[in-house]
Parts: sequence; C-alpha cells; structure tokens
Amino acid sequence: MKLIGVLTSTLEQFIPGQIGKYNDNYEPRAFGDNIQKWGTNTILIESGGAKGDREKQSIRRLNFVTLLSAFEAIAKKSYKNKTIAKYEAIPFNRSNAFHDLLIREVFIPNGNDWVKSDIGFRLKEKTALPEDTDFWFQAYISDLGDLSTFHGYEELNGKGLYCYKGRLNPDLIEHEQQLFDLNINEMWQAGITDLMVSKSIYKKYSRRHLPFALHLVDQPASSQLLMGKNPSLLLKNKDKVAYVIVNGHLFNSSPKYGTIKKFLAKNNQ
Repeated sequence: MKLIGVLTSTLEQFIPGQIGKYNDNYEPRAFGDNIQKWGTNTILIESGGAKGDREKQSIRRLNFVTLLSAFEAIAKKSYKNKTIAKYEAIPFNRSNAFHDLLIREVFIPNGNDWVKSDIGFRLKEKTALPEDTDFWFQAYISDLGDLSTFHGYEELNGKGLYCYKGRLNPDLIEHEQQLFDLNINEMWQAGITDLMVSKSIYKKYSRRHLPFALHLVDQPASSQLLMGKNPSLLLKNKDKVAYVIVNGHLFNSSPKYGTIKKFLAKNNQ
C-alpha cells in the first residue's frame, strides 16, 4: 500500500483526478490474489483508456513511468518511509463509468411523444481472425436515460435537439464512383445516413471511418433506439440537421464536407 501511494503521487503529475482503486478484498478466483496468498507481494494496474488514443500509446508511456518509479522506490527502499494514507485517499473506481460518446439531454421519441434522455455509445473492437489481422470498431448503445453520473470520452450537450432515426438510401450503389460522388451534407439534410451497396463496395469500405453506414442488400439497417443496437441518428434543431451519429461517431453537420471522395482524401483513407 505504501508503494502504491508512491506510484499514485507520480501518476498524479500526469493524470490528476483520474486515478481510482478497486476493492482489495480477497478473491479466491483471482490469479494475483493467489500469488499474494503464496507469499509474493503484487500490485495490479488496470490501465484503462484515454480520449483519442485508441492505440493506447499514452497509456504505454504512463505504464513505463510507473514501472520506473516503482523500481526506484524499491531499490532505494524510499517507500518504507511513507504511510498508507495516500493509498487510503484514492477514490474507488466506478466500473463502466465512461462511454465513448455521451449525448446529454436530447429529446428522443417515445410513442407519439418526446422525452428528454441521455444516450451513451461504446465502441467494441472487432477482428476477422484468422482470415486477416485487421481490426475495426463497431458501436452499440451502452445506456439510455439519466446518465448524469457518467462521463464520456466525447460529450455533446444536446439541449434543444431532437433525435431522429436516419434513413436508408433506396438506391443501390454498385460502383465506386457512385459512392465517391455522393454529397455528404445534402444526403444528411435529406435524412439519409445509411447506404445500400454492392459486395465489392462493402468489402472495401465497410470497415473504414465513413459518414454513412454501409449495408448489403440482404443486410437490414439497425434503426432501433435500444440498448445494444447501433442505429444511425440525426440530431435536429427544428428542421435542420445539426449533428449525425454513425457507428458511434459524432459528426457536426456545419462544415461543408463535400463528396465522400474528398472526405476520404482528407482523412487519408
């Protein structure tokens, strides 16, 4: 506990207010707890995540600093001069307190009425192993309702905005040039967030970061505003689309994105 206090003081220089602890009661199914039971002291570090750092490079740097700090304190035995007060002052971690995207106080449909609600999205990493080593992210609604005690890596104050389900473009996009020529803002203002595409287009672009969700002909779009689902959403201010959510990513409709070809070029895709 004394050593953990030393590590906490080190990390607080880089991530103040972002350190928590778990309950330290003995758990017989936990490997680390059994190692301690057998006589070896252990410290378990749960690294978590950071906004805008999907590859966790900043987390790796923090872990490196933590290890150096631990090695120094152990080698010099400086931790023995500390008290456990620092450890006891660490607040308990609240599991699942963060969403990748959190929309606050937006109006969502409820039958024939509208109710104010928060919407949380989380992204889960998907792979196609063993076929390839590529990965991509698939979003899902992680929570709905009053999420005032939760946080988001990305947040939007949706006060005054109304949430609508996006529409599927009825025309099949069979060729790449058809996709490239689509004007993003015009499609959004027409309420379109999802595109029906050929197998070749889907295979090449479905895993990329796009302002539209891609679907095959026999693959229906998910339009349900329910937990666990991944609908494309339009956030409107009166009759104008202000924001668009596609696969858990928030797009501001104010910038003129132009065509999908320009969007891909700008985002180095």
